[in-house]
Amino acid sequence: MLRSKFLKSTEDILLRDFRYPVNSMFRPVLKEVCRVARRLGQNEYRAAINFMLVQINSISTDNKSAPSFVKVQIQNIRSVMSLAGWGYDEIDEVIDAFEYKFGLKTGSDFLAENVSDIQTRIDQISKNVLNINEDLVQKNNNIHIYESENQELKKELEILKDENNRLNKDLKILKEKNKNKRRKVNGYWVD
Repeated sequence: MLRSKFLKSTEDILLRDFRYPVNSMFRPVLKEVCRVARRLGQNEYRAAINFMLVQINSISTDNKSAPSFVKVQIQNIRSVMSLAGWGYDEIDEVIDAFEYKFGLKTGSDFLAENVSDIQTRIDQISKNVLNINEDLVQKNNNIHIYESENQELKKELEILKDENNRLNKDLKILKEKNKNKRRKVNGYWVD
């Protein structure tokens, strides 16, 4: 029951969001894609996207209407991608490859996007390095503060240990004096 609901929901998404009615010839493919999606913990939107990626992959580049179909379906995929739950980068990589394969992007477009992505990553890494450096400086400052506090606490501990030793000696002396003065009479200690 749940499996058929997942399949039906995926089919509804394909019809509504992709305007792609699944004919009987592709129904076994859809069933398999849904089975795998469920096993991987993916939702119906991700199953619909995966099915459409399979469909795009099966199209020949010789087909004259392929680029327009691929372009429309890629737009549809991007419109529901946020509902897929996760795996955006994977989907984007496959879409980029299809856009290149079907001539929707040229090699220079593909290269320019990659260069832009690389520059963005370099900028982000630079910011991360600066943040890490600031954190290290702050932690180094904190270490000096803690070391200073630690030295003061060690001095206080030594003073307390000396005081404790002195009090223990005084207590021992008092016990010895009281030991000689006190005696037990009828079960009670008396002086």
